[in-house]
Amino acid sequence: MSEVRILTKRNPCRYMIESYDNMGHFCIEERRGYAQERKKVDGVDMMFIMDGGDSGMGRWVPASKVEITKGKWTNKTNKVISKKSFWRRAK
Repeated sequence: MSEVRILTKRNPCRYMIESYDNMGHFCIEERRGYAQERKKVDGVDMMFIMDGGDSGMGRWVPASKVEITKGKWTNKTNKVISKKSFWRRAK
């Protein structure tokens, strides 16, 4: 069974895809997507990129071929949790 990942639009990026067209010519295409996670696979830094939409499909791309549009990796959300709630809760 395949994993279904929820798309978070936190890390917009551009990446290159190398493929062959229907005539057999080698072509390099630039795409835009959202980087979801980072991992080191066999000593190579990889990023999981999702194109967007509801398909839930993504691909692992070497980090050297990915350019983060904002210039940095961000994981913060805009949700603020009040510190009072931790201290005032019933113990």
